[in-house]
Amino acid sequence: MVLNKKEKILMDVIVKSKMNKKGQVLMTPLQMLEKIPYSIEFREDELEPVLTGLVYDNYFTIDTAKRKGDTMYIITLKENGLGYIRQKKVERKKLIIRVAIASAIAIFTFFLRRILGLFF
Repeated sequence: MVLNKKEKILMDVIVKSKMNKKGQVLMTPLQMLEKIPYSIEFREDELEPVLTGLVYDNYFTIDTAKRKGDTMYIITLKENGLGYIRQKKVERKKLIIRVAIASAIAIFTFFLRRILGLFF
């Protein structure tokens, strides 16, 4: 599945929150909105449709509960949600490898140019 920008940000917020070993997290809508970067335009009325879209895409299940008058979301990751975590790790690993290879090539060409400069 291809996620749009707001869905990716919301998935990052859910994944980076305090999740138990079963892949469950308990959050309020306000907590979710507080963790979204200010550079992203994400309004409170957009939260429900984005969460519902992720539920339809089988990323997680969501249950609501009331606690002291506040709405709480009980989010349990499913296969696609757990795959999203793995995908993020693989993307990060690929990025680190690309940066390392680019750095190694830059260093190699620097020394090669210096060595060739001594002869010519």
